[in-house]
Amino acid sequence: MKKIITLYLLLAGSMLFAQGEELGFEWPREIQKNAYTITLYQPQLETLEGNILKGRMALSVKHNSEDPVFGASWFTVRLDTDKSSKTAVLESIDINKIKFPDMDDAEKLSKLETIIEEDIESVEITMSLDNIISGLENVDETTVQQDEVNNDAPQIYFRQTPTVLVVIDGEARLKEVEKSSIEYVINTPFFLVKKNNTYYLKGENHWYTSTQIDSDTWKSTSNVPKDIIKLATEKFPKEQENKEEFSETPPQVVVVTKPSELIVTNGEMEYEPIKGTQLLYIT
Repeated sequence: MKKIITLYLLLAGSMLFAQGEELGFEWPREIQKNAYTITLYQPQLETLEGNILKGRMALSVKHNSEDPVFGASWFTVRLDTDKSSKTAVLESIDINKIKFPDMDDAEKLSKLETIIEEDIESVEITMSLDNIISGLENVDETTVQQDEVNNDAPQIYFRQTPTVLVVIDGEARLKEVEKSSIEYVINTPFFLVKKNNTYYLKGENHWYTSTQIDSDTWKSTSNVPKDIIKLATEKFPKEQENKEEFSETPPQVVVVTKPSELIVTNGEMEYEPIKGTQLLYIT
């Protein structure tokens, strides 16, 4: 690791910006130095307020056939902009933070920051304002997309007997069946209906019932109203043709209205160690 840090100290300036070139040159960019290969990945511009540009950049350093070591730097650049020519000249740069795995020596990192700053400021770097603005627009688009995605972790269900996960896309939406007292759930691919405050679910040749739709209270039943059986026959006629293919023992069911995952084991969970770690996995 010491060799990698020393090499980075010597080359850090040229890695971020090349003399006579702008931020828009081809990425990723490789630098060969003796037995080292330094790969630079495209800087990620974060904000531009007035003439202050902030961003970050990832890099990797590889020595011969060893695995690459990845690091990252965060920087703040002061620009001298010329709107008529749509260019910006780097006036100064502050390396706010540098991070390498297994390297937390504050004194060494501070020295590294100073060397990078002095080296970059020793060359004249001209950048295209259009490229900078385009990079920031891409960041904004990515942020919007991330805001629109629900990254909440799903609910995880563990079962030790055969179980089926019945998924409803959000809260159940019911629609009345014409000329009947039956309502069916329209936002699920399963045959799931309601009659007289009781829900009925058909799974292959098995029936289940519950008074609450999203719960673990579903029980296997043979007491199903005839009009519901008739409706199921009309909705899923192919299931009636292949009854001999279905299992005789009804599996358990878990009905959910939120993102969920089901993990089923064959009986009690058995574990084996993962070699070289303190982790266990289910066999």
